[in-house]
Amino acid sequence: MWLMPAGSQVIFKVRRPFYFINSSIFVEDGEGTPIGEVQQRWHLWQRNYDLYIDRKQYATINSGLWAWEFLLKDKDGGKPISGC
Repeated sequence: MWLMPAGSQVIFKVRRPFYFINSSIFVEDGEGTPIGEVQQRWHLWQRNYDLYIDRKQYATINSGLWAWEFLLKDKDGGKPISGC
């Protein structure tokens, strides 16, 4: 998926390669430079994700299987992050 204003150049690219169990989403700028990514950690009945900016983990998400709302916690899974 690409994000670009009408008649302009690509601003962001979002890639999601195919995986059988765990998935990843990569965000790149228009030139293909990585900006951030989301890595899924496998769990049978929970959604667990690690969020990275510039290849450094800054947050984690741990939610139930059917959750629609997600709480971002710091990289150690402790204190909630606000203002995101």
